[in-house]
Amino acid sequence: KRSIDPGEMSYVAAIGACAKGLEWLRALQLLLDMPLSGEAPSTMAYSAAMLACGSAKQWQLVIQLLDDMRDRRCEADIGTYSGLAGALGAVQQWRKALQQFEVSQIAGVDASQRFCEDVSRACEASWPQTLGMLRQMQRAGLESSVMVMNTALGACGRRQHWEASLAVVSTMLRSTTRPDASTCTGSISACERSLNWDCALRVLRDMQRFEVEASIVAFSSAMSGCDKAGRWEMAWSLQEVMRNAGSIADTI
Repeated sequence: KRSIDPGEMSYVAAIGACAKGLEWLRALQLLLDMPLSGEAPSTMAYSAAMLACGSAKQWQLVIQLLDDMRDRRCEADIGTYSGLAGALGAVQQWRKALQQFEVSQIAGVDASQRFCEDVSRACEASWPQTLGMLRQMQRAGLESSVMVMNTALGACGRRQHWEASLAVVSTMLRSTTRPDASTCTGSISACERSLNWDCALRVLRDMQRFEVEASIVAFSSAMSGCDKAGRWEMAWSLQEVMRNAGSIADTI
């Protein structure tokens, strides 16, 4: 690894401070000033400037900065691409986010969980792409992310693609990642809407294993699924379990 020049670190710190203060114009000026002070803009400096522009939703400038990095033969790393995906996601430019994800893979940048989460968040308006990111994480050997699963469930749910939602449920049940209440409740709802009552019961049962408290919404969705499938005795049993629990609160 190359040594980091104190002067370079001063610029990186200053650009980072501008990013926190949403002073993206000042951040760009500092980046431009680096060569004048004998400092070559580094990956960290570019990444900090991209974060500043992304926080201000100046996504066109973020892409321009990435192009400038390439022209200067300054190597982009996972943090650079993750910041770019976050900036594009903030302005719902999911197609460009996916394009940059593909570019990063061609460049040999290993995907990280955070990078996949940023791209997934950018793609939440397109349910096939959120499912694609979930599969991409599996192919990369990454643990399924609760955030990516929730994003995929939400995207599929908004478009009423309940069968596609079941793919997320299947991933959740196989994963070693512990889901949260939103993941479980969304999964049960997807099972109910797709008339997959036995899967809904499995998720409800596994919530105890996941150490997630079942809400009234979760029980109600499971009961509705059983009712729609003609499993009235099971629906009645769930109602009794919910009543006997007493402490169950609706957290939705």
